[in-house]
Amino acid sequence: MSKAHYNEETGLFHEEHHREELAKVNFTQSVMEYYKTYDERDTLVNALRDEIKDIPTIWIPYGTFMHDGRIFVYSSGWDEEEEFYFMLIDLSLAAYMVGFIPDGAQEDKVEDQADQVLH
Repeated sequence: MSKAHYNEETGLFHEEHHREELAKVNFTQSVMEYYKTYDERDTLVNALRDEIKDIPTIWIPYGTFMHDGRIFVYSSGWDEEEEFYFMLIDLSLAAYMVGFIPDGAQEDKVEDQADQVLH
């Protein structure tokens, strides 16, 4: 088992995780606060590996996935020469469904919607 090392320049925690292949993972502070032990973070890393294993690319600049009822934002890639995954995992602290209006928020009603284009 490895221990997370804090990098003051990036503000991220670095740790290595092994399964069939090595993963060099950087975690944000918010992930470290919720997943305090190596085993908890290892479960998170393996959940992300399972999520991305069937995506036909070696580089994912931005993605999201659900684990333990939480939404995570990540970037990931595969280093073919060294044969390891590199990952950056961040915990999304706020997410809203499209069209959802949170409690206490005011809905902006537009009187004339004839010229609007919806995408």
